[in-house]
Amino acid sequence: MNLRPEFLSPLRTLTGIDSPSGDAEGVTKAGDVMEGIFRKLGWETDRPEVGSYGRACVFRNHPESETADLMLCAHLDTVHSRGSAARYPFRIDEGLAFGPGVADDRSGLAAIAAIASGLPAAVKDRLSLKVVLTPAEEITPREHAEFLREASRGVPAAFIFEPGRPDGSFVRARKGSSTVRVDFHGVPAHAGNRPEDGRNAIDAMAAAIPQLKHLASEIDGTAISTGLVSGGTTANTVAEHASVTFDLRYGSDRDRDELIFRMRKLCLTGFADGVTSDLKIESLGPALPLSAESASLITLINRAAATLRLPSPVWAEAGGASDGNELASFGVAVIDALAPSGGLLHNPNKEYLDLATVEPRLRLIEKALELLASAKTGASPAR
Repeated sequence: MNLRPEFLSPLRTLTGIDSPSGDAEGVTKAGDVMEGIFRKLGWETDRPEVGSYGRACVFRNHPESETADLMLCAHLDTVHSRGSAARYPFRIDEGLAFGPGVADDRSGLAAIAAIASGLPAAVKDRLSLKVVLTPAEEITPREHAEFLREASRGVPAAFIFEPGRPDGSFVRARKGSSTVRVDFHGVPAHAGNRPEDGRNAIDAMAAAIPQLKHLASEIDGTAISTGLVSGGTTANTVAEHASVTFDLRYGSDRDRDELIFRMRKLCLTGFADGVTSDLKIESLGPALPLSAESASLITLINRAAATLRLPSPVWAEAGGASDGNELASFGVAVIDALAPSGGLLHNPNKEYLDLATVEPRLRLIEKALELLASAKTGASPAR
């Protein structure tokens, strides 16, 4: 299998770099690799600091323009801890590449590098492109979202280079993700001498969890997952405090707000005599719904596939969030999972990239950019 060196070289190098979310040094080092590639291509490069999460990358082929026709977006961070790259080094076996983050999202970074390296002069001249590589997509802190908001100004549309799904499908919509914590406040007492004087916060939490999770069944397309629990001080003390943290998923921001409203209302009602409960929002993320503007990007990709006589793209809705969720909330048209396909994500030893999907994906995106450039100028694209 012949792979473009413009793809394989950065893929191998980047997979060998540890850059877990929050590791500013590792994230910046991954960005340095990408900056070196784009400097050689003659693009303007900018490396803004994003809080304590490292330096992002913003590359432009037409820096003189205040706007851009399209953003190409991927992320520099991974979920894998320091030492993972050495413990599970990059390797290729039977058409699959392995390594921590090789698909999520080293493949996206390498794909953008390869596409930029191979752009025809006519496309580079006609299209104003903005490459945005983010530092903390896996955790999306406030500073990360603010950086994306600023980077998206003057950009109407974005291609998100998350890995293609294992079945080869692309993503047209994603559920949003939020985290809420419910705290329970009881009354402590000696568990042996006077348990009747206590009000057990852990018992209240145990009663609350199934009631709160049941609320998701009342709103189509939502889900509530129990993520973390804690409580008590010693085994022989009626627990005064307890807490549970939930992960929420939803197809629209309206459903998110309704779900949280119902959870909060139930918490105010209470779950056990003498125990109070309150809900706190720890993170609030937007959903990525399919919009009319995003549908036009889907049409563009479908047309590119037909022109190249590739199989018709399959478009799916995904449960996991990405930078595309944030960009869509800022009014940017988004399609996602445009990088080559991979699977077993977030498993440092087993995560894989299907190398057979690399060249078709690169050709597809290149053709889409050519069609976009032709539509902008009225010229006829090459066939």
